[in-house]
Amino acid sequence: MNEINLTLADGTILKGQHYFYKQPHQTVGDDDDKKGKAPTKIKILALHGWLDNCRSFHYLAPHLIEKFGGVAEFVAIDLPGHGWSSHRPIDGPSTVLSEGVYYVAETLHALGWDDDDNSNNDGDSSNNVTLIGHSMGGGIATMYAGVFPSQISNLISIDMIGSEPGAPENTASSIRNHVTQRRLAGPTGRRHTLYPTLDRCIQARQKSAQRSKGGHQYISLEAATELVTRATIAEGEDDDDDDVGTLVTPSSIIGYKFRHDTRLLWPSLQYLSSDQIDYIMKEVEAPVCILSADDGYPFEKDRIDRAIQNLKPKMYKTLPGSHHLHADPDTADAVVDTIYDFLKKS
Repeated sequence: MNEINLTLADGTILKGQHYFYKQPHQTVGDDDDKKGKAPTKIKILALHGWLDNCRSFHYLAPHLIEKFGGVAEFVAIDLPGHGWSSHRPIDGPSTVLSEGVYYVAETLHALGWDDDDNSNNDGDSSNNVTLIGHSMGGGIATMYAGVFPSQISNLISIDMIGSEPGAPENTASSIRNHVTQRRLAGPTGRRHTLYPTLDRCIQARQKSAQRSKGGHQYISLEAATELVTRATIAEGEDDDDDDVGTLVTPSSIIGYKFRHDTRLLWPSLQYLSSDQIDYIMKEVEAPVCILSADDGYPFEKDRIDRAIQNLKPKMYKTLPGSHHLHADPDTADAVVDTIYDFLKKS
């Protein structure tokens, strides 16, 4: 696995991790190994959930790549404002889900996966890219597959049914709440809470899962540790930067804080309606796999029925586990096996 840096057209710096299978017979210095990877056929881009980061796929990525044995590569990114990636510009629409489509397009281009030479005038191209999205990332992945259908060969959504719709009757209140919080917090959002230890950050992350809608959700200590380690930074006595922090010496550490863009906590200025989302899902051409969790997010039946009708998934399964079933070690193997079976068949 390698850390990657991608510079996008709007100046955003995306960080991420690139997983690949190293052939057992290869040694350092071989011509085929100069870039540290074997020839690939399947390209997988993974998108994490809200306030998570690319370590959401710390278990899934290496185990899936191992199963494919060298015919796939897997890239998991930190979406803007998450993990180690930079935050969006101050005037950027930080809470509009459809803006994620732009960043997926930019990511594919930066990776050289968009096949621009074969693109048509709509920016659409034919390529062998699989999108895997968890939670919010699943909503973005579904939206991208509907907007640029010929670019995507497979769509896999983990504990997310389509994109999050907005109720028309809540439009005014959503905008009002966004404007109110934005004016109170300032253009860059509120300051982060300072925790005395990294363990306290991990505990806070586990408690946030338990407070999620549904009442039965959880996240394992291992998965929470992976996410929090990348999502936090130490603060020193003279550190005044509440955005991403600065490197400090161990002796000067006074605590730890999360580094995500706190503007992500604002209500969105825009939610698409259920009808709009339906039409986007109808445009998806790729085979679809939807994986839900026994103790995952409690989606309403109408939303599930509409997604099934519009996406017509080749595979729809409910697996043991909670919202982070792909990252919790007790449940992740079933997710790996299911995704592998789906991709082999499609």
